[in-house]
Amino acid sequence: MKCCGIYIASVAMAAQVQQPSFEEWLSEYGMNVADDSIRAKYEHNVRIIDGLNAKDPSATYAVNRFSGMTHEEFAAVYLTLKTSPAAATDLPLLSTSSSASVDDQVDWDVTPVKDQGQCGSCWTFGVMGAIEGMNKVQMGNSVILSEQQLVDCDNDGINDGCNGGLTDYALKFLTGKDLYTLDSYPYVSGQSGHANSCQSGTPSGVTISGYFTVDGAGSGSKGDAALAAALMNGPVTVTVAADDQFANYHSGIMTGVPSSCTLNHAILATGYGPNFWKIKNSWGSSWGDQGYAKFERTTAGCGPFGLFFQDAGFQPTLGEGPSPSPVPLPSPLPPSPTPSPVPVPPAPTPSPSPSGHHYGGPPCQNDEIELGLSGYPLSVCTKKCGTTSDCPRDLPDGAAAVPVCQGDIFYCVLQCSSDGDCGEGGSCKYQECWYPSSGSAAISV
Repeated sequence: MKCCGIYIASVAMAAQVQQPSFEEWLSEYGMNVADDSIRAKYEHNVRIIDGLNAKDPSATYAVNRFSGMTHEEFAAVYLTLKTSPAAATDLPLLSTSSSASVDDQVDWDVTPVKDQGQCGSCWTFGVMGAIEGMNKVQMGNSVILSEQQLVDCDNDGINDGCNGGLTDYALKFLTGKDLYTLDSYPYVSGQSGHANSCQSGTPSGVTISGYFTVDGAGSGSKGDAALAAALMNGPVTVTVAADDQFANYHSGIMTGVPSSCTLNHAILATGYGPNFWKIKNSWGSSWGDQGYAKFERTTAGCGPFGLFFQDAGFQPTLGEGPSPSPVPLPSPLPPSPTPSPVPVPPAPTPSPSPSGHHYGGPPCQNDEIELGLSGYPLSVCTKKCGTTSDCPRDLPDGAAAVPVCQGDIFYCVLQCSSDGDCGEGGSCKYQECWYPSSGSAAISV
């Protein structure tokens, strides 16, 4: 299964929350583009904020540096988290005892809030924040890591710098690697809006040996209990569907939040209370409550802001990193062997030829790759796409599935409702067709 930056104008609490005028807002943020289009967008956002303050007395909402954008413009830059229905299928679940007591509240002191700027890299901040936080919890010291390392170096065809990524794929990429310090590999994509070539930095001494998924996918009640138990150990990378209510948050506890099953933003869960979750965002310390937010612990649907749609989060396991290979001791040279007759190799077994259609199992057509399904001996032949019109229409024998461009990973897939839709040898999993794997998939989801 992709993020974000903010400064909040001061608000006066009287009979109602008073938002600044358009001219005051421009002055607050040092903007020199006072055109009618931005004014109209700002005034529209003020009406939304006034409605939120009237509807939700448990929190306050205020204009911020995004208030001159429509929600669609804002989402195109900042809410670019990728999602995958199979993202966590091969991960170990975080083990928690059913009899273990859970505190009434938890509030971890983690590393400072950062700002992702003009780059859709929330997935990197949610991941690095969790590693920084776990290190501070377990080791007692603050080590600030480089999100730029992930933006530049984790380009596996799914994670894609400022164009979004998957948090579990990022953790998988970092496992066993040196994690560089922010000072040695500074974050620059917030200004440029794009990734750069992969560089090296100074190893921080912090590494991860793996990570766990927090159980509870698709279940508000199951996810609520699992996330609270996980937060007893330390902070957790989580994902939400940030909407106008979330984006315009200023203080208090958001209530009446949506619980639909969708996601667009990665954040860090740092604590909870009896009636709320506390999160650290990546939109700067001037957003929300000094960069943090609280929202209600509803168990309806997929949880607050879709929190439990695909999983209840990921938690890294600190490790010792890669060990240097031992230097072998020199050994005496063996005596020269007596030459043996050169054997005649058997005739090579011909490789199987690709089928006469796209999709299906390997071997694949020349314009396809083999895409694996994590946790299963399954794969599918597929190709990159931008829209569904890019996807071939020739299907495996007996297949009735529908070719579509999977918008989270931008590969062509066959949408199905049963195994019979996939044709001979096909299996319908996560509403997509999969086939027996060759064991040599180029990438997996």
